[in-house]
Amino acid sequence: MKTIHAVFKELSLADLRDWAGNKIYNRGKEYITQVSHLSRCEDGTLAAWVNGNDQYATTVRQDEAQEFEYICTCPYDGWGPCKHVVALLLVAAEYLRQNKKIPLLKPEDSLYEAVCLAGDWQDEEDDLGDEAPASSPQALCRLEAFLNTKTRDDLQNMLLDLAEDFPELAKHLHTMANLDGGRIDELVHSLRVEIRQLTSEESWYDPWQRTGNLPDYSHVEAQLLTLFVKGHADAVLDLGETLWKYGNEQVAESNDDGASADAIAACLALVVRALPFSSLADSTTALVH
Repeated sequence: MKTIHAVFKELSLADLRDWAGNKIYNRGKEYITQVSHLSRCEDGTLAAWVNGNDQYATTVRQDEAQEFEYICTCPYDGWGPCKHVVALLLVAAEYLRQNKKIPLLKPEDSLYEAVCLAGDWQDEEDDLGDEAPASSPQALCRLEAFLNTKTRDDLQNMLLDLAEDFPELAKHLHTMANLDGGRIDELVHSLRVEIRQLTSEESWYDPWQRTGNLPDYSHVEAQLLTLFVKGHADAVLDLGETLWKYGNEQVAESNDDGASADAIAACLALVVRALPFSSLADSTTALVH
């Protein structure tokens, strides 16, 4: 297995962006200031705490095929690495660029228990065998069968426990409750406040020091999509107007290599999708004809 120095000597930022994908790479840059206690295990595995909605234990290493393997305790279940893994790699690369030594993780450290005592990487692979990923159709079928054995009260208690442990899930459930209860005004107001807060942040990034502050629009994007899917196109347009107004000001004043512009553009793409389904669609068609 290559040493950490050898791995990062051959790894460019472009390679990392290609590996993680542009969206996750940009979000990972936003979290570099949230990485703490960067350490290494004896087998070369990098480990750190990464703060987000919670504190996540994150690890990454290269296997024998020179492919990155990673583990993060965050709830992200998409394909590929999460933003916390990217943030860890960016911080580790900066350490080595500055010839800083990455300390060995000690057994008495709480991070050691979270990552190194979780089991050897090879042992984990042997234990998992050919088990499908948690989000695969096979795994979801097994999950559905398990949930079918539970009572209504059991399921309700499980959801409440999970919402307490995972703030993002709690937010999602609150959104569902507002939508089902017809409380769109309350949800729109909350999102408008969030947009104003995000667009008021100073957005900057120093690629040399790999430090900065990049507002995270992922929650706004997810909420706009939810409103659109639930048939509230007018609400999406209303929020899009706020984002366009204040987002343009932020982009004009930013120095972030286009990161805030990309994040805002992703949100506004949903606004454009919502337009044909809104009350403005008929008037727009009339103008065209």
